[in-house]
Amino acid sequence: MTAAVQSKIVHTTLEERSLVELEFDKVLELVTPFALTERAAALIRELRPMRDGERCNALHAAIAEILSLRQQGKDLPLDRTDDPTRLLHRATIAGAYLSASELLTIAELLGVSRRMLHFLRERSQDLPELAAIATSLVDLRVLERHIHDAIDPTASVRDDASQELRRIRTEIASVSYTLRNKLRRIVQRLGDEELLQDEFYTIRDGRMVVPLKVEYKRALPGIIHGISQSGATVFFEPSEVFELNNQLAELRSAEEREIIRILQALTAEVGAYASQIAAADQALTLLDSLRARALFAEQYQCMRPEIVSDGTIELYKVYHPLLVATKGHNKVVPLSVSFDREHRGYLISGPNAGGKSIAIKTIGVSVAMALAGIFPLGQMKVSPVTLLAAIGDHQSIESNLSTFSSQLVRLRDIIARCDETTLAIVDEICAGTDPSEGSALAAAIIDEVLDRGGYIVATTHQFTLKTYALTRPHLLNASMEFDTERLEPTYRFLPGVPGNSYAIELAHALALPEPVIERARQYLGSAHARIEESIQQLHELRKTMEERSAMAAQHELQAKQYKEQYEAKFQQFKSKYTALMNAARQEAADLIAQLKEELRQIRAQAQQGSLEAARVALQKLQEEVARTMPGTSESATTAEPVSVGDTAEIIGTRQQGTVVEVTPKKVVLEVGAVRISVSPDAVRRVHAPAALPKQSTATRPLKLDAPTQLDIRGLRVNEALPIIERALNDAVVGGVLRLAVVHGTGSGQLRNAVHEYLREHPLVASFQTGTPGQGDAGVTYITLR
Repeated sequence: MTAAVQSKIVHTTLEERSLVELEFDKVLELVTPFALTERAAALIRELRPMRDGERCNALHAAIAEILSLRQQGKDLPLDRTDDPTRLLHRATIAGAYLSASELLTIAELLGVSRRMLHFLRERSQDLPELAAIATSLVDLRVLERHIHDAIDPTASVRDDASQELRRIRTEIASVSYTLRNKLRRIVQRLGDEELLQDEFYTIRDGRMVVPLKVEYKRALPGIIHGISQSGATVFFEPSEVFELNNQLAELRSAEEREIIRILQALTAEVGAYASQIAAADQALTLLDSLRARALFAEQYQCMRPEIVSDGTIELYKVYHPLLVATKGHNKVVPLSVSFDREHRGYLISGPNAGGKSIAIKTIGVSVAMALAGIFPLGQMKVSPVTLLAAIGDHQSIESNLSTFSSQLVRLRDIIARCDETTLAIVDEICAGTDPSEGSALAAAIIDEVLDRGGYIVATTHQFTLKTYALTRPHLLNASMEFDTERLEPTYRFLPGVPGNSYAIELAHALALPEPVIERARQYLGSAHARIEESIQQLHELRKTMEERSAMAAQHELQAKQYKEQYEAKFQQFKSKYTALMNAARQEAADLIAQLKEELRQIRAQAQQGSLEAARVALQKLQEEVARTMPGTSESATTAEPVSVGDTAEIIGTRQQGTVVEVTPKKVVLEVGAVRISVSPDAVRRVHAPAALPKQSTATRPLKLDAPTQLDIRGLRVNEALPIIERALNDAVVGGVLRLAVVHGTGSGQLRNAVHEYLREHPLVASFQTGTPGQGDAGVTYITLR
């Protein structure tokens, strides 16, 4: 045996022993019950961590596809089938033949392969990884049909499997019928003579016989084929049926030869496709194992890991599967830890029974699961590594090795195998010897692993190793949290913080004599006590920070929820406001168009001298406007008494004028060159009279009080837009064709909001900012339609 072969065997054995110590085989046994076939269960038991990241990712993708399929209420069309390996091998041997039941086994396998092939072909776009596996499946429906045409579901060869078999079986039925009738008569005759033990006939050695009393065995001609257990009956073939029995026997032999010929022909057909059928069976076994892994992921709430190649190993809230299987998720504390090229090692300390060994096993077994194509019980990101472990007692009486020396042998093998893709997992590193020497040796071993670029996670109780980890690059302290009030572990993994052993505290809790406890403290020394106290303070500080961090996260979540609720309500309000504004704008545009047309006609009448007609028309128009706009705040204002000479305003409009006549039934206003009569409750007195320049009633056109310039500087957007809306409406009604809006420059937010508002407004033909000397960018000039 060459040195290379010996080295490979040693490495393989070391990796296998490491997986056993991590109890990976027990984890695999949790998956096997989900397999349909024993072949798939055996394949699952053979799963091992892979170094091929692409292959591993492909398997995880296939499992994810099965889970997605099941979430849709569907599943792979798999079924239980028997192992065809032995049958396929025999089918390739010339002259050999498979039995009818064995051929049915092959046909059932072909049926599953055919259905699975078409199922995955139809879904190749949605299930690409599974479809890739399906390329090894076969559709041999002709062979499948040949088998089912020749063999019925009870594994009997059908009569119509061949014409010769049909002929033979027809003759067998005829001869058998004749023979039975003849035997029936013989039984009746012998029964009358009381020679028979029972009045029936049966078959012995393939021949039909009657049960003759033993004392009459020589009384009749014939052949004895056997004696009953009691010795009182002989099974006798009368000479009268010799010929028929012989004929029936010959036909039975011919039937058997024809059946063998048929089975040989079918077997030869199977043998011609043996390699393809074997490949299809392997693909179905793989699919069965992947489905089992998917069902395991569903049952144990597993998550798809991310396989990377940057040297990262991250576990977030990962559960140990064996603990979950026995206790359930609710009673198991998850583990979170991360490795990268900068931080490649953890030295875990803490009290006995605090969960250190469970923590390192959780890391090891979860990495093994992810790299073996099984979803772990939590979020993971992992680079392909080789797992090498030294866990448990390796002492050997045969090899004359103690616990300490046997661990050294294992650590020697790990160091020899270690490289940048190795994850070493060591429990109680270099324990069982002098603490100072053991600590020094452990530090040197950890140095060697890290110097070789490997990863390591080890547990220890040694005090000096905690201080060593504080200064060693690439190595971090870690601990398992311990509740000092109840003196019991919480099983929470705390990276970055060393742990106390709490040996004296536990001794005190277990009621050791107080003098013993006190003397132990004295032997321990004040320096050690101060360090232990500092570690405890670190734990308390970390706990406080975690609580505050959790509280801050909760507040952040609440703030986010409030923000989302506000944004949702704002969007609802915005949608309703936009819909209402669009409807109002359309209604206003229609009304303004109508008013503009009527105003144009009134101006035309006034310019042509038909002043009275124009006054009447304007009054009707004002009344119509008042009726059309009954919901405005101004129309709801209470009318105020007016006197001649007052400046008054028609409620519901912005038309102002001078009161020239007041009667109980009407008030006459002079608006420009037009006098308008309205009811007393339709006007109100205004305290800031608008200056209305007098014009010639014969030649000047109608001019209503509409602004040509609007100053909105200092206003917010939600305050400015309603003012602009009213100004646009007044300008159109008053016949103003151009309106200037002074918004200032500032940050430009108000200007942008105004422009966005004007861009979709139905009354605006165009708008532009001012040119130099005309307000610059602080003024927008609007041209109305």
